Order: sequence, then C-alpha cells, then structure tokens
Amino acid sequence: MVIKTKKENTGKELDKKIRQIKPAKVFKSSEHYGKVKWEEDPVVYQKSKRYEWD
Repeated sequence: MVIKTKKENTGKELDKKIRQIKPAKVFKSSEHYGKVKWEEDPVVYQKSKRYEWD
C-alpha cells in the first residue's frame, strides 16, 4: 500500500494517515475446502509433476 504525503507533514499527521488504513480482507480457505475432486491421490500427482522435467 502506498501513502502519499508531503515533506511538510509531521510525525503526528503521518501516524493519523497510517491509522486510517483499513486492513485487507482475509481469505477464508475453509469456504473452499473439499471443493476440488481429485481423480488420483494428491501426493502421487505432486510427485509426477515434480519429476516431469527429468
């Protein structure tokens, strides 16, 4: 995130601007858990992709 300020701003003004920043939305992975249906074991798939370049 970028905060635009002027050189004339004091420390108190900068602190005020920083406090006005709203936190980013949190990604809730629990909403998506179990949505993808794998046709094979995930570990076997991962190993096959790792050794694909050999």
